Amino acid sequence: MPSSADQTRVVIDETSFDFNGLEANQIDLFLSQFNDALHDLRSNGLKTWKPPLFANFSCYNEQDLYSYLLSDVDRDVMLRFFNLVDKCSEWDAGYPRCDEAEISV
Repeated sequence: MPSSADQTRVVIDETSFDFNGLEANQIDLFLSQFNDALHDLRSNGLKTWKPPLFANFSCYNEQDLYSYLLSDVDRDVMLRFFNLVDKCSEWDAGYPRCDEAEISV
């Protein structure tokens, strides 16, 4: 049974990448901020997870996330995103569950 002594696990919410209604420059800024936050989490030793089929999430005009990143995002932002996200483990139902979750904004 997980307890408060267990290591904190950070799971990326794919719905955060719904870019509909945003301008291209806003998306690049959003992704840069995400990259910085993910880098900071990893630098602080926190394990990060991504959901199954993360790459296939429909993020903008029915285009999946990775296709959008490859075609419409600043090259440096895109490369850093892939470098960081590729190091995240994929979340699955086999990992321990807990009754308590903390969400920080």
